Amino acid sequence: NDIPYFKNLKPEKTDYLKELGASMAATGSIALYHVEGETPEYRHAIEDKLEKVEVGERELEGIKEKFNAEWSEIDVIVIGCPHASIQEVKEVAELLKMREKPLKVPLLITASKAVKALSDALGYSEVIERYNGKIIADSCLIVSPVEKWYAGIATNSGKASFYFSSAGLKVRLENTEKLILEAP
Repeated sequence: NDIPYFKNLKPEKTDYLKELGASMAATGSIALYHVEGETPEYRHAIEDKLEKVEVGERELEGIKEKFNAEWSEIDVIVIGCPHASIQEVKEVAELLKMREKPLKVPLLITASKAVKALSDALGYSEVIERYNGKIIADSCLIVSPVEKWYAGIATNSGKASFYFSSAGLKVRLENTEKLILEAP
């Protein structure tokens, strides 16, 4: 029932913190957290009074083992839960351009209407569509009857992994680069 305080967490991008918060809120009802060096309130943490929990590679591998559907079981790739930022959309477009062929399964990216409009203007949407992808504005697949449409989903989102697996779907959890470059 306390607010988590993370030490030694060095996020490469602020989008990673967004994803961390969304995953914790979905799986553990945690609405607020602090990260040393990232959130202003971290300076007020009284470290000697905090319960300490260490999370290492072994624990992370346990999560990966839970969400390890084979590519042959996947019929859609979902990015943007929570909604993708313009930086994430740009990253996806750049990764797609590194592929020789379009994705065999559809790629759905959920984003705000503003990010969709900016993606259209900057040419990212065109690249994504050329590789069998689509940006969906102001919606999220976790609030849709996705289990009626798909049997297996690959995603970069802990939040989406939790909800999709709870709906009975097979789930593959990977980082964005692996999703785009390793997908058939």
